[in-house]
Amino acid sequence: MTRNLFYFLFFSMLAGACREPEPEIQNQTHVLSQHEYSTCSPTEIRYARGFTLDCFEKFKRLRVYSPWKNSALMETYVLAHRGVRLPDSLLRFTRINTPVKRTISMSATHVGALLQLGLEKHLVGVDELDYLFDPAIVQAGKAGRISEVGNMGHLNIEKIIMLEPDLMMLSTMENTTSKTNALKDARIPFVMNVEWQETHPLAKAEWIKYIAAFYDKEPLADSLFRIIEQRYLKLAILSEKAEKKPRVLMGSGFKGTWHVPAGESFAARFLKDAGARYDWGDHAGTGSIPLSLEVVMERSLHAGLWLNPSSASSLSHLKSVDERYGRFDAFQQKKVYNNNARANRAGGNDYWESGTYRPDLILADLIHIMHPQLLPDHQLIYYQQLPDE
Repeated sequence: MTRNLFYFLFFSMLAGACREPEPEIQNQTHVLSQHEYSTCSPTEIRYARGFTLDCFEKFKRLRVYSPWKNSALMETYVLAHRGVRLPDSLLRFTRINTPVKRTISMSATHVGALLQLGLEKHLVGVDELDYLFDPAIVQAGKAGRISEVGNMGHLNIEKIIMLEPDLMMLSTMENTTSKTNALKDARIPFVMNVEWQETHPLAKAEWIKYIAAFYDKEPLADSLFRIIEQRYLKLAILSEKAEKKPRVLMGSGFKGTWHVPAGESFAARFLKDAGARYDWGDHAGTGSIPLSLEVVMERSLHAGLWLNPSSASSLSHLKSVDERYGRFDAFQQKKVYNNNARANRAGGNDYWESGTYRPDLILADLIHIMHPQLLPDHQLIYYQQLPDE
């Protein structure tokens, strides 16, 4: 299915469900992308907690905050056009010349943002192609137009230098200083991205504004996000019309431990906005909760739906991991859905690529799964019901 058709079908469905048709995002992107934005455009950050963007006369200031140290300021980046002279007081900060022309991305989520913004032509390097889904990007990698540079543990510094990137975007982890020293020594301009630590689906999606700032595309990102936000919020209101809220089980076991999302995580927020009852929804925390299979069975054996069971592609596949999975009510009733409908054989999953910036589409999937009467014409996009074999 082409990208245009993909969006057209969904937007047609949603317009009918919410009875308030809006401009179609793909067309909006095409119109806006004809303009070059050369000045800093004030952008309101409404959901994301990991960054701020401030505009000044000759430069933009991006601040990234640590998700581990009480939201302490982690990095400050100064973005300015090439040739612009900045005050000496700013020289201690990392400067990125904009608009960026050559990009290395170390996460599929960053690639997803570039695709949404129509900026994929600037991508010259990625960590590993196997983590990516978009067929055009994968093909560009196989053709040699996009290079693999390795992961943070095994970076190919020589290849990175040869690619001459204007920007390298990292998905930061705690204690990354030792891993980035080689990049500093090679004078590779890099920035940190903590999108994956946000706890609201719209907050994760709002990082498209962060990425857009490096390309002077803030108005485009703001316009796209505003439409997606409106659709997400309308869907969340729609789910409130459901008379019953199904109990939902999430995840699956791995090496004896079953990790379920904590109650303040973005996954739990998706369930809340889709109109579900989640057994660990009252558990504090934004990460995952390690549990034994016995504890999960004791609490969620009779849950009516089972979502996101790791990489399972069928019920038989799931049961082959552990025979006891067959005891769950959701398994016996074949109400098991996984978010890998758009995944390739290498393991790239579009749920984490384009889905990061399309929480409205994911929420529509979840509402259709839990309350099909509310979106009867919706066709699942990121989710699929697991077949027997």
